[in-house]
Formats: sequence, C-alpha cells, structure tokens
Amino acid sequence: MNRKIISGLLAATLLAGGTSVFAQDTVTATEPAKKEEAVKVKCLENALKHVNNETARQAIMANIERQKAAMTTGDSVTVTPAPKPEQKREATIVIKINGKIMIADQKPIIINGRAVVPLRSIFEALGANIQWDGKNSTVHATKGKKKVRLKIGDLKASVDGRTVKLDQKAVIINNRTMVPVRFVSEALGSKVEWDAKNLTIHIKTN
Repeated sequence: MNRKIISGLLAATLLAGGTSVFAQDTVTATEPAKKEEAVKVKCLENALKHVNNETARQAIMANIERQKAAMTTGDSVTVTPAPKPEQKREATIVIKINGKIMIADQKPIIINGRAVVPLRSIFEALGANIQWDGKNSTVHATKGKKKVRLKIGDLKASVDGRTVKLDQKAVIINNRTMVPVRFVSEALGSKVEWDAKNLTIHIKTN
C-alpha cells in the first residue's frame, strides 16, 4: 500500500479513537519483520507530521517508541489507538405549569448552579403583559394591578414598588431575558419548585 495512504489512514484512525491499521499486528524481530517494523515506524513518523491533536500525537509517539523497541529487542508489540474523547450530553430542563409542559423559544439553563428561565415565555403563559425598554435594558411586566420592573445585569428587581433580591443576575441569551426561576414566584406569586433530580421546574398558580 502507498505509504502516504497508510500515513493518512493511521492519522485519521488515531484521531477518531478507532482501531489502528496495525493494532492487531503482533510481530517478532526476524529480518523480514524488522523491515516491516521499519515501514510502520516510517508511516507513523509521516502521520505525526500531519496531526495537530496533542492526545493523538502522544499516542503516535508512544507507538513509534514501542515499534523501535520491538525492532531492537525482538519483543512483540501492539499499537494502541488514541482514547476516544468523552461524550458529553447537554441536559434538557423541563418547565411544567400546573402539570403541563410549557414549550419556550429559549430553553432554561443552569448558570452558577441556578436554574434560569425565559421571562417573557413564562410571564405571558401566566397571564402577564411584557414591555421591553431597549434604551434602558429594562423589562416591565404587568398582571392586573401587579407591576414588575427588572433591569438586565442587576441583582434586584422592583415588584409593586418593593425591592426584590435575585440570586442570579438577569441576563440576555439569544435575545431572550433569562431570570432565576425563583423570581417567578417573587414577581407573580406563583409557587415554584425545582426538581433537580429530574431537571424539572414546576410552576403552580394560585
């Protein structure tokens, strides 16, 4: 097989964390085997020139050393592929209002250990009207006689003229105002429960 092709296959395989093209080869340092090992070392060295991933580079260099050692001592050698990267899954937080799942245009997320939720989606679902003051980065919400004012970046809000402290600053994510879930309770008087085990926010109206 063309050496460049072998080098490319090996580099791609190591990066992907799959089984190396030489992973199952176990050889003894006879003269033909030494020549074969020399070809493998050359291919590994060529592959190293085209690999930038540090984990893969370390795996290739370790394999080169083992191949060279086998050529000298007559030991058998197995080429070990680079470890597969850890798979990470993004957790999905569910919002339920009076037991029914609410679909929002921005998913709730965790910031500094606090669940934050899209203010407009929830407030409107609870019957509040929302006005956005872009000049002052402030949200105004009304529901009946209740009035709420919240400025982005602040750790406090105004509810009927009363100052309410937030445990997490209001922030903008994907053009949506995100507030701590507890603020929903403070602002509109709804009962809010956070089920950390099932990643579910339960909101119950009075």
